[in-house]
This record gives sequence, structure tokens and C-alpha cells, in this order.
Amino acid sequence: TVGPLEVLHAATPPAVRAAARALLLEAFGAHHAEEVAQMLDSDYENRENDRAFVCANRAGAGVATAALIVEHRVLGAEKTRAITWEVMWLCAPKDRRGRGLGGRAWDGISRLATARGVAGILVPSTDAALLFWLRRASAECPMAATLLREDEDAPSAGASSA
Repeated sequence: TVGPLEVLHAATPPAVRAAARALLLEAFGAHHAEEVAQMLDSDYENRENDRAFVCANRAGAGVATAALIVEHRVLGAEKTRAITWEVMWLCAPKDRRGRGLGGRAWDGISRLATARGVAGILVPSTDAALLFWLRRASAECPMAATLLREDEDAPSAGASSA
């Protein structure tokens, strides 16, 4: 069975963190290995206005989905802070794609974003992943706005492999 979405952190068992890392690198490493590794290995979360974090759905001792998200904290004209998230990569294992795992992960991400007061979510997408993301922009999504953008430079594997 697949567990609920959780944010991975220092207290998360090392095997789970390693499984999420391996899943992200398997799905996106051919074209983005350096960028994925940099976000996973650096002190990116210590920057003043941005931080990266990984969410995952566990499945037994393994990981069913993994997502790398960047949180942007922007200061508005009236000195108010707005928080947006950018879902850089979302994936499921190749042999488990097309089974609703990506949709389940998105549901968890959108619920978590709502609970944390996130104003909107940006999802870079390629043509290959665009239909997946368009199906996520629905009445069921509790977010006030879902932003979609095509990333023309990304490989056809897409920003989603879920």
C-alpha cells in the first residue's frame, strides 16, 4: 500500500531519503543529474528567499513517488510576503507509472501547500507531461491558482514522470 505524502527531513530514515534520491535521479538524471544532485546535496534551504525540499509517498520500505519542490518567498510591493512553490520534478518508478501515483502525490502536494498558506504552484512541463498536469487543474484542486508553463529546453521525458 502507498502511504500519505510526507516531507522528507533529517529524521526521515536514510533508506527512504536514498530511495527518493534514486527515484528522482532515475527519472531525470539523464538530462538533469547535476541540477538534481545540487538541490539534494546543497544547503539550498538556507538561502534567504528560496528553499528546496523533497516530498515522497512511501510504499512499504520503498518510495512510490518523489517530488523535488522549490519554495519561493517573495516580498510584495506592500512589504507582504507571498509563498509560491515550483514543482521541479515529480516521478514514480517506471514500472508503476500510469497507476494514479502521480495524481495521488499531486493531491498531497496541493493539500500541503494549502495548509502552509502557499499562494500558487508553478509546474514546469514539457509536451509529454502537459496532459498529466492539465488533468490536475480541476475543481478538486484546493489551490486558488494552478500555473502551467512549457519548458522548451527540457527533454521529452518531461517534468513529470508519474
